[in-house]
Amino acid sequence: MKRLGIVIDMKDEAAYWNNMYVKFIGSDDQNCVKSSALFGVNLIHTVDIPARSEMICFGRINGDVNGMIGIVEPKGQLTSKYSVIPARVLTKACDKDVVFKVLNPTSKPVKLFKDTNIGTFEEIDKVLDEEYNSDVVPTSHIVNSLCESISKERMQDVQVDWEQLSNSEQEQLSELLNEFSDIFAKSDSDLGKTNLVSHSIDTQGHGAVKQRPYRVPFSQREEIRTQIQDMLDRDIIRPSHSCWASPDLTFVWSEDCEIAFNSLKRALVTSPVLQYPDFEKPFILYCDACDFGVGAVLAQKTDPNEKLDNPIGYASRQLRKHELNYAVIEKEALAIVWAVDHFRQYLYGHKFTVITDHNPLRWLMTIKNPSGRLARWSLALQEYDLTIEYRSGKLHGNADGLSRRGETQNVVAGLTEISPAGLQLDVIKDLQIKDPNLRPIIDYLKDGNLPEQITHARKVMACSPDYELFDGILHHFWTPGPRKRKHVRKQLVVPRSLTNEVMHWCHDDPTAGHLAFHKTYHKIQERFYWVGMYKDVDYWCKSCVKCATRKTPKGRKPAPMLPIPVDGPFDRVGVDVLGPFPPSLQSNRYIVVFTDYLTKWTEAFAVRNADAVTTSKLFVEEIVCRHSAPRTLLSDRGQNFMSNLLKEICKLVNTKKIFTTAYHPQCDGLVEKINGVLTHMLSMFVDDHHKNWDVYIPYVLFAYRSSIQESTQETPFYLMYGRDARLPIDVALSEPTVTYTDADDYKANVLIRLQEAFTLAKDNIQLAQQKQKAYSDKKSVEPDYEIGQKVWVYSPASKVGLSHKLLHPWSGPHRIISKTSPVNFKIESCDNKKHQQILHANRIKPFLDPDDPPDAPNVFHDETDIQEIENLDQEDETIEDNDIETNIVVEVLDKLWTRNDEGRLEPKYFVKFENNTKENSWVKPDVIPGQLIEDFEENYKGRGASYRKRKV
Repeated sequence: MKRLGIVIDMKDEAAYWNNMYVKFIGSDDQNCVKSSALFGVNLIHTVDIPARSEMICFGRINGDVNGMIGIVEPKGQLTSKYSVIPARVLTKACDKDVVFKVLNPTSKPVKLFKDTNIGTFEEIDKVLDEEYNSDVVPTSHIVNSLCESISKERMQDVQVDWEQLSNSEQEQLSELLNEFSDIFAKSDSDLGKTNLVSHSIDTQGHGAVKQRPYRVPFSQREEIRTQIQDMLDRDIIRPSHSCWASPDLTFVWSEDCEIAFNSLKRALVTSPVLQYPDFEKPFILYCDACDFGVGAVLAQKTDPNEKLDNPIGYASRQLRKHELNYAVIEKEALAIVWAVDHFRQYLYGHKFTVITDHNPLRWLMTIKNPSGRLARWSLALQEYDLTIEYRSGKLHGNADGLSRRGETQNVVAGLTEISPAGLQLDVIKDLQIKDPNLRPIIDYLKDGNLPEQITHARKVMACSPDYELFDGILHHFWTPGPRKRKHVRKQLVVPRSLTNEVMHWCHDDPTAGHLAFHKTYHKIQERFYWVGMYKDVDYWCKSCVKCATRKTPKGRKPAPMLPIPVDGPFDRVGVDVLGPFPPSLQSNRYIVVFTDYLTKWTEAFAVRNADAVTTSKLFVEEIVCRHSAPRTLLSDRGQNFMSNLLKEICKLVNTKKIFTTAYHPQCDGLVEKINGVLTHMLSMFVDDHHKNWDVYIPYVLFAYRSSIQESTQETPFYLMYGRDARLPIDVALSEPTVTYTDADDYKANVLIRLQEAFTLAKDNIQLAQQKQKAYSDKKSVEPDYEIGQKVWVYSPASKVGLSHKLLHPWSGPHRIISKTSPVNFKIESCDNKKHQQILHANRIKPFLDPDDPPDAPNVFHDETDIQEIENLDQEDETIEDNDIETNIVVEVLDKLWTRNDEGRLEPKYFVKFENNTKENSWVKPDVIPGQLIEDFEENYKGRGASYRKRKV
């Protein structure tokens, strides 16, 4: 402005230039433009402005300005940040939307994102004269027209200078764009299409180009899928099965394929393909391995001039769990070693060639510094005359195919039948009529007909009030005891032929859960009824195989204790192993403990491993050589103690080797107790890292040996040496000691003291054992198993790959074949009689055969039973024949036991009669409805033991 000589005089509100005077439009001018509130303007869409281009953009005003005319003032920061120049524009807002131009003067495209702030919109309060209105930028008219016809998204892409068009031309262009909108590309990816022109490619007789499927990186797969789906959606491509395409055809296994495959397999395992070996010709062994298996083919060349050879045998197997972790070279070497061993009868003593597709194995036999598995396998192959050759994997398909053969797994879906077919109401109705115990009751309730026999008729009348027919189906009414809900329950009467099915669905089914007797009985009692239901359900639950193998009976009492007899010092020695402990500074991890059963003298040795060699060496050098050979050596059933080496050593020194029964450590309870004492004392002195625990073993042993034992009332040291141990505190006090004239005097005194000490120790041990036995036997019972009886055996061993908490620890059934002691039994498996073992009574429980349930009770007894009922003595006060119909038992009040003529105990019940037709009386159970007895017995169990055992 200075260069042009323009002067702005704010005081006079005028501008001077080139002797020209221009007056400002002021507030006093009637044709003024007065501004008011400001509103922000943001982009409606994200736009890409090409380099050195100008683009029409759409903005949205943040305010209620619909229909207002105002000025869009650009934001200065937009130019500095994005290097674009928005144009000022006077426009009319159409539904808060305005149109403006943006210039990108740079050489690179610029991207403006949606909701970017462009500037402000300022409303004009008063519109200028009509001549000014005609000169207003016509973009508001464009917006009004296009809003009704063309979407703003497409207007954004129309590259037209709207300012150069008149209003009529703008309207014509808008109508044209709207009419032919489908021929315009909607985006850069809209290629367009037409069917007016045909196109063909002349191949000049050439066939289709074959292209195998190829792999693509995993990171590109999603992008490829997206692009393919996008081209499918825009009809650029379509699925094709033409030979000129590269389709991913589905592998279809038809019946013809199955026939051809089976024919090929038969040909491979029959002559002339599979041939007998010719030991005059060299063998060829093809070996290969994959990630999960190994395979091999033994072959020979029948004619040296032929390239093909004939197979002699095929072999393959899957890799074991630990073999899956082998390296590739180890798996390939394993294939050779395993194949050579598999075909040993053909290859040993003959020269043969091993073919492998793993080139490094050619030097397996000549490796200089072998180590690990490869070294062992290389030595194992030294006894064979073999040569290893390499063959490319493409030419090694025979062994490769066998190595990839997987084991067939038959997967059967576990289907559970939800609706038991046998428990349909129509089926139950038919079986009730056929049941001999229910038919008389149904006939009486239905037609009033009674059985011909008077006793049967009386029974029907006595129990009929508890029954009723509903739609022809017999139901029973039951009133729960005082501790249950009081309302009367209606129970479906189950025929005897369906009782097992009911118990199966209420106990064995997954919806029943194999719960215990009381829960199962309650579940059945709430819904069903039959005579003898209590005993049947009890036996069903006890004889259930899955329950028997899983559950340990509650309140099961152990067998009595049998004290171990003690003779002299080191006559009976117990041995056990403690550990593993954390490796000490001397690399020790275990403690081998020996204990004498009389003197309680204990030897403990820290060792690196507790195998059979170490244990046997300690027994000979530290026990036999120092304390003489014991008469008996007792240990658990560990592999180191059951080894042949220790057994042979015991034979050489005339020591009887005995073992505890499996899973019964109480048999060697003395050593187990001393193990706890030693670990307790060691825990008081070890460092924080538990690296010096073996250093303190001699000290804690001395502390134990010099301490009095409760069972012997003496110290182990005194019982071994005939004198008290001299402690460090005794040396410090310098107490006077007993002196002896010579060795004979010392020997005589020691013999006297030892003889007295041994006698007292034996007596004290016996008293301690009697005391322990009396305490232990308070809750024990003598095992009453019989020879030939079937039992379950407790075996809590864990299994690899299975959860210990889900295992069934009881196995069987087994049969008792002999009784080796009052508490030990020799048993054999019912499936394998050669498998015999001696077990403690605490590890066995009776076996109940589910296929041999107790006999079902008969409601209507035979004539003998009826006669016994009619001949009861008058003092029994049973119901008379002539008033049975009127004297109906309604409640059982009490129970006692009486002896019959044969001396056997029989129950009698004190009952109440209906309507007090007769005084309460003692009667036999035969004339009482079975449900009343069951209800009474259920409540009867809650009374004291002395009350239940009353006898007359």
